[in-house]
Amino acid sequence: MKKIVLFIAFASLAFGCICAGDILSGFTNSKTHIISTINSATSEIKGSLIPSINKNIEDIKRQNEELEKLLKAYMQEAEQKREILFYLEAINKL
Repeated sequence: MKKIVLFIAFASLAFGCICAGDILSGFTNSKTHIISTINSATSEIKGSLIPSINKNIEDIKRQNEELEKLLKAYMQEAEQKREILFYLEAINKL
């Protein structure tokens, strides 16, 4: 009877050892898939997204410079109109 119990115990351990290879293989396959997914995402970020973002930043800086020039021109025009209005009011009072 004890021999049967010992045999069953060792058989269950042997079955566990057989499964260990499958578990290790599954883990290795999962690890490889995860690493390749992360590497492809990283290369996509470095290859196209970062240069695209840098280009957009430069474009926005140029647009801001043009908008600043346009704003200065509008402010000068508004100042000239205020001066003309001031002189017209002064002439009107005379």
